[in-house]
Amino acid sequence: MSVVTENKNFGGSLNLLQNIAEAIGLPILRKDFITDTDDLKISLDYGAAAVLLMCATQTEQSLFELYESALALGLEVLVETHTVAEMQLAQKLGATLVGINNRDITQLERDAGTVENTCRLAQFAPENALLISESGIHTPEEARQALRAGADAVLIGTALWQATDMATFYKQLCGD
Repeated sequence: MSVVTENKNFGGSLNLLQNIAEAIGLPILRKDFITDTDDLKISLDYGAAAVLLMCATQTEQSLFELYESALALGLEVLVETHTVAEMQLAQKLGATLVGINNRDITQLERDAGTVENTCRLAQFAPENALLISESGIHTPEEARQALRAGADAVLIGTALWQATDMATFYKQLCGD
């Protein structure tokens, strides 16, 4: 499960992360703009088991440093990509958990990203990485399209929250 903690643009919070982590007892991915090792330590303190590191918001050096620091702290790392160059960076990093953001985080995901980005980039994923298609997935068919393109999983938030009947939509996503 992922929890957005970025407050200014996405309305999340660390308290939300902590409350959810305590309530469900499942591994939680902290989705935020992680910029330093203090952010990693805070993630642990609030119950995260994993963090999102976005290639688009890091220099290569800072990405490598944060990746290694997160692993040393016992955090899993989802390395997020949006371009071929970022996918190559994830490969160079040796990332084993790679996300393809179908929307552009540098535009605060206000673009009309589609699952086509996953279709375009999946072929460049590191060979042994678990590949996750993120954002811009609105229908069960789009989820299936991402999986057919090579994604191992999909990360869906907004479409689920906006569904008239979340349980039914979730079952449709799962193929039930």
